[in-house]
Amino acid sequence: MSLGLTQMDTQVYVYLAKMGPRKEKDLANALKINKNQLCFSIENLVAKGMVSISFERSEKYSAVALEKVLNDFMKQTKQQAKTLKTRRTELISTWHSIIEDCSST
Repeated sequence: MSLGLTQMDTQVYVYLAKMGPRKEKDLANALKINKNQLCFSIENLVAKGMVSISFERSEKYSAVALEKVLNDFMKQTKQQAKTLKTRRTELISTWHSIIEDCSST
């Protein structure tokens, strides 16, 4: 959940990690959820780099190793912190300008 996952995302990821690659239909049946819910969850997991899609004979979803997911998450978080640190002075200056403009009207 600390990675920004919903309960459904977590269930899908854990199931794929335990059971291996699965087709959408099989995954929906196993988790007893409708395909629309599953599609939304899979899109979220793919966007976060936690699930990959293979297109061999048919489309299958696989969990990406948690170690890789965490490493990627940490790299992204470090980069965001670095960017924020670089822009800190500019952001504070802009904030003070906004506040001053509001108080003078």
